[in-house]
Amino acid sequence: MPQDLFQSRAELEALWDTLPDVDKAARIAELIAFGMTGRTLAKSLHKSEGLIRHLRILNDALPREKQLAREGELSTRKLVRIVEARRRRKENHQKAIEADSRIVESLRASKEIVNWLGKSFLPAYAEQLIDEARRLLAAATETDTLPKDRAPDGMTITEIIDRCDSKVPRADDSLSLARSACWLALWTFFGYPDANVRDKALDLAWATMIKH
Repeated sequence: MPQDLFQSRAELEALWDTLPDVDKAARIAELIAFGMTGRTLAKSLHKSEGLIRHLRILNDALPREKQLAREGELSTRKLVRIVEARRRRKENHQKAIEADSRIVESLRASKEIVNWLGKSFLPAYAEQLIDEARRLLAAATETDTLPKDRAPDGMTITEIIDRCDSKVPRADDSLSLARSACWLALWTFFGYPDANVRDKALDLAWATMIKH
């Protein structure tokens, strides 16, 4: 154990009964930053690993909250609840932002799909094509046979569509349902790597085509 790490751990053990929990948390964070695991630290201090995890949460408290805890105006249990509630609010806010972003991306992607379909396929044929493409993607997901690579950074959706066209074997009928569905499945997979965005875009495109 490095000397600084050993000394810091020894100091924490010696001061444990007199340190406020928020200051214990700060010292625990320093030791873990040095490379000591929570389990090792708990064992060396003769404390439970759960207690170490519990105290580490306090490091995310605001300065004013930490001061109130030092002054005995805020219990450790209540402060942990405050910090965890703030974490959940932050996580929920981030999820909401990501959901909004996915909706916007799905709408944009669906327009690309509808535009691609409209160039070569009648609406009734396009509905079948989307259904088959979705079936192919679902089957490949279930069997873990989706491509492992991704489109190069900076490649446009038009370039992705053209490149995927060249990778799908040609049929006697270049507009056959099987080949076209495979092409659609392939270029939407590479064009929209987020499965949630891709699936929603295909659903929206299908809903658009049945209105024609």
